Amino acid sequence: MQELADVLGCSRMSLQQIELGRLQLSHRMAERIALHTGVSMSWLLAHQYKVPPVCRRDPEEPYTREVYRQTRAEVSQPRVDPLDLRFQENILAIAYHRLNAVLEEAYRADKTIYFNYQLKEFLEELDRQWPPSAKLEPSMEVATTAALFHERLEKVRRAKQRSKPRD
Repeated sequence: MQELADVLGCSRMSLQQIELGRLQLSHRMAERIALHTGVSMSWLLAHQYKVPPVCRRDPEEPYTREVYRQTRAEVSQPRVDPLDLRFQENILAIAYHRLNAVLEEAYRADKTIYFNYQLKEFLEELDRQWPPSAKLEPSMEVATTAALFHERLEKVRRAKQRSKPRD
């Protein structure tokens, strides 16, 4: 329980209170638990704990100790192969698409100020967690930014690959 609390960045007491039903499991906490353990977020949020847990990747599969071990290995020992870098770039592309879609809805509802506020808060939290190593001038061109960071990420990937012990 303490190990999970440490991984999730919360107290053991909070987890116990959630487990006992004295504290409501938030969407954000369920998301973190699912990410770090491999258990289905939908199962967590359904609050039907008498139903056996299912796997996050495949809700048709039961959640097992092996799923937990694989998930912990992936989170604690991320791969450094070239496809992983492309996968991360795809995630950024999807995030950009989603941000635009959400902005469109915020604009329709005349809530762009609140959208900007939440986006700023989110980015500041990411900066606190992983402070940028270099101060770069922002570009207003998405393609320019994508190309610049592709080069920078590729350079980091190559350095990580060189330092990785060989079998």
